[in-house]
Amino acid sequence: MLIITLSCLFIVLKVVGTFLTLNFLPIQDPETLTMEEKFKLQKEFSINYDLGNSMINLSKLFFVVLIAYSIYSFYVFWRITHSDNSDFIK
Repeated sequence: MLIITLSCLFIVLKVVGTFLTLNFLPIQDPETLTMEEKFKLQKEFSINYDLGNSMINLSKLFFVVLIAYSIYSFYVFWRITHSDNSDFIK
Protein backbone atom coordinates (compact mmCIF):
# COMPACT_ATOMS: atom_id res chain seq x y z
CA MET A 1 0.00 0.00 0.00
CA LEU A 2 2.87 2.36 0.80
CA ILE A 3 4.42 1.70 -2.60
CA ILE A 4 1.20 2.71 -4.37
CA THR A 5 0.92 5.88 -2.27
CA LEU A 6 4.52 6.90 -2.94
CA SER A 7 4.13 6.14 -6.64
CA CYS A 8 1.03 8.30 -6.92
CA LEU A 9 2.62 11.11 -4.94
CA PHE A 10 5.73 10.96 -7.14
CA ILE A 11 3.69 11.13 -10.34
CA VAL A 12 1.38 13.92 -9.15
CA LEU A 13 4.23 16.08 -7.87
CA LYS A 14 6.21 15.59 -11.07
CA VAL A 15 3.29 16.43 -13.38
CA VAL A 16 2.06 19.45 -11.40
CA GLY A 17 5.61 20.76 -10.94
CA THR A 18 6.31 20.44 -14.65
CA PHE A 19 3.03 22.19 -15.48
CA LEU A 20 3.89 25.07 -13.14
CA THR A 21 7.31 25.61 -14.71
CA LEU A 22 6.08 25.60 -18.33
CA ASN A 23 6.32 28.79 -20.33
CA PHE A 24 3.16 29.40 -22.32
CA LEU A 25 4.54 32.40 -24.18
CA PRO A 26 5.46 31.55 -27.78
CA ILE A 27 8.99 32.70 -28.61
CA GLN A 28 9.99 33.46 -32.17
CA ASP A 29 13.54 32.42 -33.10
CA PRO A 30 14.57 30.86 -29.77
CA GLU A 31 18.02 30.02 -31.15
CA THR A 32 18.91 33.72 -31.16
CA LEU A 33 18.50 33.92 -27.38
CA THR A 34 21.26 33.10 -24.92
CA MET A 35 20.72 30.56 -22.14
CA GLU A 36 20.43 33.34 -19.56
CA GLU A 37 17.71 35.06 -21.58
CA LYS A 38 15.83 31.77 -22.05
CA PHE A 39 16.02 31.07 -18.32
CA LYS A 40 14.83 34.61 -17.50
CA LEU A 41 11.89 34.33 -19.92
CA GLN A 42 10.90 30.94 -18.57
CA LYS A 43 11.06 32.17 -15.00
CA GLU A 44 9.17 35.37 -15.79
CA PHE A 45 6.31 33.95 -17.88
CA SER A 46 5.67 30.60 -16.22
CA ILE A 47 2.80 30.14 -13.79
CA ASN A 48 4.96 29.73 -10.69
CA TYR A 49 8.51 28.67 -11.55
CA ASP A 50 9.89 28.47 -8.01
CA LEU A 51 7.03 26.36 -6.66
CA GLY A 52 7.13 24.08 -9.70
CA ASN A 53 10.87 23.59 -9.41
CA SER A 54 10.49 22.78 -5.70
CA MET A 55 7.78 20.23 -6.49
CA ILE A 56 9.97 18.57 -9.12
CA ASN A 57 12.83 18.31 -6.61
CA LEU A 58 10.46 16.92 -3.97
CA SER A 59 9.23 14.33 -6.47
CA LYS A 60 12.85 13.24 -6.97
CA LEU A 61 13.10 12.68 -3.21
CA PHE A 62 9.91 10.59 -3.23
CA PHE A 63 11.30 8.58 -6.16
CA VAL A 64 14.48 7.76 -4.23
CA VAL A 65 12.42 6.76 -1.17
CA LEU A 66 10.17 4.63 -3.40
CA ILE A 67 13.13 2.81 -4.92
CA ALA A 68 14.76 2.25 -1.51
CA TYR A 69 11.51 0.94 -0.02
CA SER A 70 10.94 -1.33 -3.03
CA ILE A 71 14.42 -2.82 -2.70
CA TYR A 72 13.94 -3.29 1.05
CA SER A 73 10.53 -4.95 0.54
CA PHE A 74 11.91 -7.27 -2.12
CA TYR A 75 14.82 -8.21 0.15
CA VAL A 76 12.50 -8.97 3.10
CA PHE A 77 10.17 -10.97 0.88
CA TRP A 78 13.11 -12.91 -0.56
CA ARG A 79 14.49 -13.66 2.93
CA ILE A 80 11.10 -14.94 4.10
CA THR A 81 10.52 -17.15 1.08
CA HIS A 82 14.07 -18.56 1.01
CA SER A 83 14.53 -19.21 4.70
CA ASP A 84 14.70 -22.80 5.88
CA ASN A 85 12.12 -22.16 8.67
CA SER A 86 14.00 -24.49 11.02
CA ASP A 87 13.79 -22.01 13.88
CA PHE A 88 9.99 -21.88 13.58
CA ILE A 89 9.56 -25.67 13.91
CA LYS A 90 11.14 -25.88 17.37
